[in-house]
Amino acid sequence: MRFEIMNFWAFIFLNVCAIFFFFGFKPCLLRRLVTVTVFFLTGAIYLFWRLNGIIANDFIYTSDYIFTVLLFCLEILAYVDFLLYSLILLKPSGKVLNRHLPLINFSTRFTPELCLSNKALRNSPSVDIFITTYNEDEEIITPTIMAAMNVKYQNSNVWVLDDGNRKWVDKLCTELQVGYITRTSNVHAKAGNLNNALQKTFGKYFVILDADFVIFADSLGPIISKFESNSNIATIQTPHCFFNPDPILSNLRLNNFWVDEQAFYHNVVQPGKNSIGLATCCGSSSIHRRTAILEIGGFPTKSVTEDTLLSIILYSKGWKTYFHSLPMARGLSPESLKSFFIQRRRWVRGAIQTSMIMTLMKGLPLSHRILLNPALSILNTLLRPIFFIIPALTVFFGLSPFPVSTISEFPYLFIPFFVSIHMAMLLLSDKHYLPVLSEGVNTFIGLGVYTEILSTFIKPFGAPFRVTPKGKMSVSERYYTPTLRPAFALFLINFISLVVVGTNSSHYVQVSPTSSRLVTLIWIIYNICILGVVLLMSSQREDNEAKYLLSCNQRSKIVFDDNLVLPVLVTSISPLGCSFVIDSSFKDIPKSSVCKIHLTKTIIIDAVCVTSSDHSAASSLSFNRFDSIQQQLLNKYLYQSSRPSLQYPYGKRPIQAFMRLLRISYV
Repeated sequence: MRFEIMNFWAFIFLNVCAIFFFFGFKPCLLRRLVTVTVFFLTGAIYLFWRLNGIIANDFIYTSDYIFTVLLFCLEILAYVDFLLYSLILLKPSGKVLNRHLPLINFSTRFTPELCLSNKALRNSPSVDIFITTYNEDEEIITPTIMAAMNVKYQNSNVWVLDDGNRKWVDKLCTELQVGYITRTSNVHAKAGNLNNALQKTFGKYFVILDADFVIFADSLGPIISKFESNSNIATIQTPHCFFNPDPILSNLRLNNFWVDEQAFYHNVVQPGKNSIGLATCCGSSSIHRRTAILEIGGFPTKSVTEDTLLSIILYSKGWKTYFHSLPMARGLSPESLKSFFIQRRRWVRGAIQTSMIMTLMKGLPLSHRILLNPALSILNTLLRPIFFIIPALTVFFGLSPFPVSTISEFPYLFIPFFVSIHMAMLLLSDKHYLPVLSEGVNTFIGLGVYTEILSTFIKPFGAPFRVTPKGKMSVSERYYTPTLRPAFALFLINFISLVVVGTNSSHYVQVSPTSSRLVTLIWIIYNICILGVVLLMSSQREDNEAKYLLSCNQRSKIVFDDNLVLPVLVTSISPLGCSFVIDSSFKDIPKSSVCKIHLTKTIIIDAVCVTSSDHSAASSLSFNRFDSIQQQLLNKYLYQSSRPSLQYPYGKRPIQAFMRLLRISYV
């Protein structure tokens, strides 16, 4: 029996073993280790076969040789990048920090008995809550301030860091009785704003919240207790989660079926990094030890992503960054692709800057330099489009990515490797990965930041810090052309190649072996599927408004001026209004009707009906301006994480998401 056939069946056996572990046991290190081992073996043997094919053939210095070597180098980069990710995600995503650090409930009201029984409760450490803002509107900042005021922690102070130096923000802080800090210039952007605040405050710890991140009332105490239990912790990062879907979910109409684009990093990658002691700060929703930050000279200003660079500097100085798996706050995701890519381009530029700074940094262990350096992922993003044009080069110019003498062996070695990659991702990602959808998201983001990567390599430093717009729709076009144009060009190239291969109308296709045509055909179809998803993402929807909207199932009542009482079921609510369905046989509510909605016995709000519908659909109320006491009660009702009736309607349902994606693609 030929060697490649034996390898093929050996790999099939290994994959069957991996499938057994995949479906036969609960998540554990052994099952992950087996799956990653299968990936490592199948990938190593496949790449060895590729290298042997290059060396054994006598077509050196020809165009085919250069083309084959180029693809082989890209495959090695992708293999190494994925192998590093596999090592990071090898341990199950457990609450590592929670197991090793005992909790102290600082939110508990102090009594003499508690003070005698637990010395740690005698003096709760002081905490400053920093709310950073630059150009956000009042409707964005106000809920964040009020939620911070309602935190169940006895020794906290709320500070609004206004880098826009706006008088109305100062007035708002005075009305709400919170601290206000500003400066004459906004040099060094967010990092400079935070460093300025550190000079004017004195809390032992401080929380960083973006202007749109609403903190949960009961989240602060348990995290502070982790600092008190481990003096080596400088920073604790909590997951980023959002009220509204990101524009990718919205454009694909997968709001209720799939998770936002950042969920993979915060729910999968960060816990994996935390398990090996390499968690990183992500800015908002993080808590810091003041002495540690001051020891390294404050927040670094050399990179536009000061948060990631902060963690790397802390590691080089012997401090630790940990990831706490429970969310501390919830914010607003960018509502348009324009806002989305302003944020992503800043992150890409900061990642390249951080990679360059790390090269010259002293005191950083080699493992940290390798696993925390984003250079390899950036390089893979830069080279990703090449995989979409390789089949066309084969069809129209006869350039073969594989030696012709070994092409018949390709399926027997590549298929097990390809299957093992997706199997490993499905297992390690904890249902945060779908083969075509996730590849489409990565390709979509890569096309959107491609020019930023190139410009950063040319001029890495000196670009201004661009704040991500929040709270207002910025959609000016039906389609987002920076991703639509390159995606459509690649789609058209692959579609024409598919037609040529299918009709056997190219000279190079006619003279190529059957196995070569089959490989090219499958490759083209796979490319078309991914690019089709990218095209769907580039088509913008206009109803993805960024707002603090929560789904709920709250029975309430509406009282009109004539004392008529209407029972309703509130289905969603925000600080600005709510949606409801009529819970009786009452007639429809006329538009612009003035009423009062009784959410609870204590929360009664004046409102106006802005949309009206029949009993099967939801109507909407807009809340009128109400006093600060009612506003604080409403914010407590909305943002206390202990309320079981308020739900966030975004989850991971991979099968339903895949079927819905197929239906949308067909339509």
